[in-house]
Amino acid sequence: MPQRLKTELEKLPEVEYLIEPLFDYMFYDDEMDAENEALVKRAGAEELVRRASRIAERSSDCASMLSDEAAWNGLVHTPLLEMLVSDMRDAPEHKILDFVTTTNIDSPYHRFAKSASRIDYIFRFHPKRDSTILTGDALLPSQEPQQTQPDTAPCFNWTSDRMIQQYPLGISIETKRHGGDIAKGEQQLAIWHAAQWEFLCSRAGPSAVDELGFLPGIVVQGHSWSLVNTTWNQAITTVLPSVEFGSTDSTVGVLQVIAGLRKLRAWSMETLWPWYKKNLPELRNSIAGN
Repeated sequence: MPQRLKTELEKLPEVEYLIEPLFDYMFYDDEMDAENEALVKRAGAEELVRRASRIAERSSDCASMLSDEAAWNGLVHTPLLEMLVSDMRDAPEHKILDFVTTTNIDSPYHRFAKSASRIDYIFRFHPKRDSTILTGDALLPSQEPQQTQPDTAPCFNWTSDRMIQQYPLGISIETKRHGGDIAKGEQQLAIWHAAQWEFLCSRAGPSAVDELGFLPGIVVQGHSWSLVNTTWNQAITTVLPSVEFGSTDSTVGVLQVIAGLRKLRAWSMETLWPWYKKNLPELRNSIAGN
């Protein structure tokens, strides 16, 4: 968690009375120079802790009320993701990444007898926000997405939505209500990832796909957030055992979930986005200097 939040967290009753103790290893130095601080415009520590506490309260309410998945998404998961992308950026270049709710898999990339499933959230990259991308290139429109004609827009992903197709996609998140079927959630994520692997292979080739090694995803069941990785070999998608990395049942837990998401954001920016720019033809041909 960011070091600047420690003082505010120490004021929480559950921390003060050692119900949920804090340790130094739980924090990282998030100090920025003045120039980057002005560009990022991060929310203050008191405000972030207040929002995290509100999310934890909503999470407890949803669990006690046996709320459905839509309530969890609207009251807990969306506000948490909004905190990450809008208020807890670690660098100015993180403006490239935000999240959207998702749509269906495009049929050419679905390889199962079972009907194609959709997941709840996915992070998307904005190519036109990357200074290394030449948005004036004929292959990459410079207009805002709503101004781009769907039949002339590039296709950067495996979904059937022509507007979402204009964005390369990153980390996928499948959510289930408290007490929901976690195995089904992992299955839905696996089907979604299988389509992603198919798309990446069709656009970049098997050798380039092998460079990625794995794709991380997230399955959420009520409070609990778990990392679920998949691998791809000879057109077979393998789901690895899940690992819980945080829970929204407390203020500290909410911030630990965001800490895990920060790690995945770093992987997206340092590994996946450069891979996209190197291997997707429309992006590769639009990079300055190429």
